[in-house]
Amino acid sequence: MKTIPLAWLLPFLLLPLGLRGQGAQLPPGFAQMLIADGLDPTTMALAPDGRIFIAEKNGRVLIVEDDQLLPDPFIELEVDNFNERGLSGIAFHPDFEFNHWVYLYYTVPGANHNRIIRVLANGDFALPGSEEVLLDLDPLGGTIHNGGAMLFGPDGKLYVAVGDGAVGANGQNLNNLLGKILRLNDDGSIPFDNPFINQTTGKNRAIWAYGLRNPFTMAVQPGTGRIFANDVGSDAFEEVNAIERGANFGWNLVEGFFGGQTPPPNYKDPLYAYSHDEGCSIIGAAFYNPETLQFPPEYEGRYFFADYCQGYIKTLDPATGQVLSTFATDINRPLAILFTPQGDMYYLERAGLGGGSQVDNTSTDDGKLWKVFFTGSGAPFISSHPRDVLVPIGESAAFSVTANGAPPLQFQWFENGLPLPGGTEPTLLLEDVQLAQDHNSYFCIVSNAEGADTSLSATLVVTPNTRPSP
Repeated sequence: MKTIPLAWLLPFLLLPLGLRGQGAQLPPGFAQMLIADGLDPTTMALAPDGRIFIAEKNGRVLIVEDDQLLPDPFIELEVDNFNERGLSGIAFHPDFEFNHWVYLYYTVPGANHNRIIRVLANGDFALPGSEEVLLDLDPLGGTIHNGGAMLFGPDGKLYVAVGDGAVGANGQNLNNLLGKILRLNDDGSIPFDNPFINQTTGKNRAIWAYGLRNPFTMAVQPGTGRIFANDVGSDAFEEVNAIERGANFGWNLVEGFFGGQTPPPNYKDPLYAYSHDEGCSIIGAAFYNPETLQFPPEYEGRYFFADYCQGYIKTLDPATGQVLSTFATDINRPLAILFTPQGDMYYLERAGLGGGSQVDNTSTDDGKLWKVFFTGSGAPFISSHPRDVLVPIGESAAFSVTANGAPPLQFQWFENGLPLPGGTEPTLLLEDVQLAQDHNSYFCIVSNAEGADTSLSATLVVTPNTRPSP
C-alpha cells in the first residue's frame, strides 16, 4: 500500500470534526452514514456473527456491533508500525462460531519480519494466553510492501497475501515467501497439494501463487469461490489478479499486461489493470453477492475495488474484467470494503494528510467507517451530523453536514431555531465568535424537490480564554 505522511498532524486535528472528510459522493438513490471515527485503520473483516472487526495500524483490533463502536479493543498487540508496517491483516475461521479462532497478520517489533498468529475470541475480547504463532515470514528488505490480506477459501484453507518486502526480485524467487500468495491449513501447517510442494522446501512449500509486488487486499466471491487479489503497482499499473494455483503474475519482470515475446514461466496476465493516469494504489475489495439483494439488481456479482490516491470506488465485471461503473468518489484515502449478507456496504477511509510512501506513517486518528445503503429515493438523507464545537473567543467555529439525495440539494442552517441569513452551504462558518454566542444551538435542514431531512442539533461553546501566542 502506498501510505501517507502522518507527522505534524496537530494543526489539522484542531479543525472541527465536520471539516475532516465528508464521505463519498454516491449514485442517486444511495445514502451513507458515519458509523465510527477516530480510527487508525488498515483493514477490516466481517465475523460470521455479523460483528465488524477493524484492524488498526498501531496493533489494536476494534469491534463494531449493530453499527456501534465498542469502547474497548478486542486485542492490543505490540507491533512495529513504522511507515507501512503494523497490523495489516485479519480473518476468521469458517467455523468461528464453534472454535472462535481469529487470525492476525502484523510486523513483529525488533524482528524485521511479519507474523501470522491466531487467537481465541472470548466474547468481545481475545482470550489471554491463547495466541498461537502459525508462521514467521522472511526478513524484510525495507519498511514498505508488507501485504497482509488474509481470507479462507471455499476449500477451508487460509490464503495469505504477502508483499515483496521492498525487494522486487523476491516476486520471482520461490526460495522465500515474499511477493506471494500463501495457502495454509487452519493450524499453519502446509497442505500436501500445494503446487510447489516438490520444488521447494520448508515453509516455502506454502507458496500458492507468485510474482506479486504488494497484494494488500483480497476477496473471495461467494458461490464461485474465485479469489481476487489487488496488487499495488510501481510506476505504471495497478492490477486485479484472479488467483490460480501455481500462477506467476509477473512482478518484477512484468507490470500490467505482458507485451513482450517470451513470458515468464507460469505467467498469467491480470484480469484488469489500469495506468497511473487513473490512480496509483489499488485497494478494496469485495464482491457484491449478498444473501439479500439491497442494491439494484445490476450490481449483483460485481467486484468493488478502490484507489487509495484518487479516492474512488469502481465496479468490475469479474467475468470479463471490464469496469462497469464508478460507484463513489471523493473518499479520503479508502482502505477496505465489505458487504454484509443483508446487502449493506461498509468502507474504511484512512484520511490524514497526503504524500509519498517513504515516510514515518506511524499513526492517524482520523480514519472513519461508513455504511452505504440503497434508499431507492432521491429525498435527502443526512449521513453526517454537526458536532458540538468548543472555541476561544474571537476565533472561528464550523458546523457541517453531509447529505445524499437527488440534486440540487438546498441547505438552510438555523441558530436557536431561527434561519440564519447566508447559512445555505453544507458547512456553516461562524467567524469571530463572541461570548454572547456561548451555548447557541445550530441545526440544518437539507431539502430538494423530493423531500427534506433535518440534522441533529449541535452546541457552540465559547470560552473567554484566547490561544497563547507562539
